[in-house]
Amino acid sequence: MLVSVCLQTYQQAAFIRQAIDSVLAQETDFPFEILIGEDDSTDGTREICQEYAQRFPERIRLFLRHESEKIYINGVKTGRFNFLSNLQAARGKYIALLDGDDYWPDTRKLQKQVDALEKNPSLSICFSQVEIEQDGVLRPYKAVRGKKVILSASDLALNCFIQTCAILFRNPGFAQVPAHFYETPVLDYALYLDLASRGNILYLKGAKAVYRFHAQGFWTLTQKEDQVRKLWLFLDRVIPEYEGEVQEALVTQRHRLIRTLVKRHIRFGEKQKLAALLKEIELRCPEENPSFFYLMMNRLRYQLKGLFKKSR
Repeated sequence: MLVSVCLQTYQQAAFIRQAIDSVLAQETDFPFEILIGEDDSTDGTREICQEYAQRFPERIRLFLRHESEKIYINGVKTGRFNFLSNLQAARGKYIALLDGDDYWPDTRKLQKQVDALEKNPSLSICFSQVEIEQDGVLRPYKAVRGKKVILSASDLALNCFIQTCAILFRNPGFAQVPAHFYETPVLDYALYLDLASRGNILYLKGAKAVYRFHAQGFWTLTQKEDQVRKLWLFLDRVIPEYEGEVQEALVTQRHRLIRTLVKRHIRFGEKQKLAALLKEIELRCPEENPSFFYLMMNRLRYQLKGLFKKSR
């Protein structure tokens, strides 16, 4: 088995058929398996997955998860067990990921990505171009700025430019996974960083995947401030796991997120939130050079002055 396609789904009855069909339609000169992790949906997703598993038993391995298996992270129920269990069951030399609400319009996506990794053993990850679908309209997604196509772990540490539906990577074996995989609020990014520590990343412009943006999507349901805070928690957890340039890049990204929060509170006149954030910075980032924060506040001093004036 050369490739394992790990497809995770929960409450995606409206989209799951297109996702599975797009994998079954892949044209390859190698065998591949589809591992569907169905996370105890109640909207009909589970029944659709069972139907496909019965129709294609030689290709699909269906794993029916249960509510009792779900892992809570920071008090929030997640699909972490489903995701990691799928990875651990994968038998392929390579693994491709796909969420149940996304799909692959390019029937040669897997073939193109496998060919690229087979030719270059120094690569750990290959990710394709992505289009965003919203309300039936497709638009391009610019994953990487400039013309760079070979990227490093340090590049990834500055910004997670890989969409789940676009990735294919060498299977390192997941019998044991890092402890922070069970703790961080953002698993896909943690996984990509770990994989990037094993080899370079190739951006393959000749293959395509589609990320569907809709009202029930994970990030759609999360407000902007909550998204930033989830990433901040993620960075707090993974920064100690790395060193050198990768750690420096992760710290730089954390600085950028904090600046985003500060500017947001100023923009909306949220004086109390800003004051609480400044105290939070002191508690959560004591080991970092404080000059960064002084410089940041100095650059925003006129906006800060206006905010405090409005609050009187």
